[in-house]
Amino acid sequence: IEEYLRQFHQASTAVVNLEDLGESAEYADYVLNSQRDSGGEQPVNHLTGTDYLVLREEFKHTSHKISQKPTNILLTFGGSDPLGLSVGALTEISKREMPFTFRLVLGPDFGSRKELDTLPDEFLANIQIQSDVSNMAELMQWADVAISSGGRTAYELAATGTPSIVIAQNEGEVERMELLRRQ
Repeated sequence: IEEYLRQFHQASTAVVNLEDLGESAEYADYVLNSQRDSGGEQPVNHLTGTDYLVLREEFKHTSHKISQKPTNILLTFGGSDPLGLSVGALTEISKREMPFTFRLVLGPDFGSRKELDTLPDEFLANIQIQSDVSNMAELMQWADVAISSGGRTAYELAATGTPSIVIAQNEGEVERMELLRRQ
């Protein structure tokens, strides 16, 4: 990878690295990382904090009307959901009578499909499960409330103004959500 990046850098005007602090960062002219705190010592070419958040076009110019009586709940726990929060949330929801419409978004690397299929069919029939969606901003605007993990999706929810409950899946997400909360 070192040689590839070196050649790429020589052929380009500037190399911008997005949210990767691995070995490739040393070959970048600029490193943008919105999910890291801008405080503390860092290389001069590292631009960090939410001022450097890069979102897909679909999240620009969105707005959200806050519902005083929420009925639509969006569940989304990242591309792979490593802790199985999707299954855990649906398992708990299935134990209760709730007057809500739920949509669950599964990421492309979701690996707990077998566990999801163990939930009662009559319950799953009332849950809209979607995979590999291309209209995430639209789904966020549909939702009165979202329950999400603390990765990039939490920033997207903030950009759309969707009220959210965030469950951190690791210490890095705890730190990112503390940074987002302070913004």
